[in-house]
Amino acid sequence: LPLHSLKMRLNAKGHGTDIFSKEMRYVINTTIDTLDYAGYRLRSIEARMSQRNGISKVSVDGHDSNLLFGIDATTRLRSSGMSNRTAIELKNADLKGIGAVDSTLRIATNIEIAAKSDFRESHSLKIAGDSTVIEAMQNRFTPGELSFDFTTAPGGTDIKVHNGDLSIDGEMDCGYKRLFAALNKVARMNREMLEGKRELPHLHDYLEKLPDIHLDFDCGKENVLHSALAFAGVETNGINMHADISRHGGVDISGNMLGLDASGISL
Repeated sequence: LPLHSLKMRLNAKGHGTDIFSKEMRYVINTTIDTLDYAGYRLRSIEARMSQRNGISKVSVDGHDSNLLFGIDATTRLRSSGMSNRTAIELKNADLKGIGAVDSTLRIATNIEIAAKSDFRESHSLKIAGDSTVIEAMQNRFTPGELSFDFTTAPGGTDIKVHNGDLSIDGEMDCGYKRLFAALNKVARMNREMLEGKRELPHLHDYLEKLPDIHLDFDCGKENVLHSALAFAGVETNGINMHADISRHGGVDISGNMLGLDASGISL
């Protein structure tokens, strides 16, 4: 087994089995003194979990010198939906120190998360990160503030990502269930074509089944994506793309890459 050693303490008390009931209550305190799992080595992690009146709270603190962090999460649970707010303070994550990677990689960041769901078709997720520092090999990256905003409902889906001069804005005129249903129709149409049950589909055959989609993507040199590409040995002065796919307007896709230097190839 990948679990080589584990020393922990746990204390729990409570009553109830329905997590959506206001009558359910529990308190769980856990301390992991040592953990060696599949080469990952961690020490001194404390977790406190509780629920009362339909509100669940989780607090986790890591005191290992290679993994210093704090997590505080509050979740309101109802049978009609849930809402969550989570704060993560990652003071130091030395991934080489805990055995996750072979070369130097340290990360520090602060993250705020807000999530909502009606457990059916309406969901939202917002993530905001700042004070991020990434140290890899001899390089140090400070990508600045990062925001991620995703919402989906039967009437539409939106996604927005921003970090420095990185911007991703996407829209779709339906929720994810209709998208999956449309993709199933397209897959069935292709399968029937391969089986000789129908002729080669035209573009409008696909567009009639797919939702309207709009996407704008712009990436300069001052953002986390450019830093990640540079770490992988890929340099570019900028990338941008625009795409519109609709039943009435057809397909309109355009883009530019301003220079590329990768694996000895320069464009």
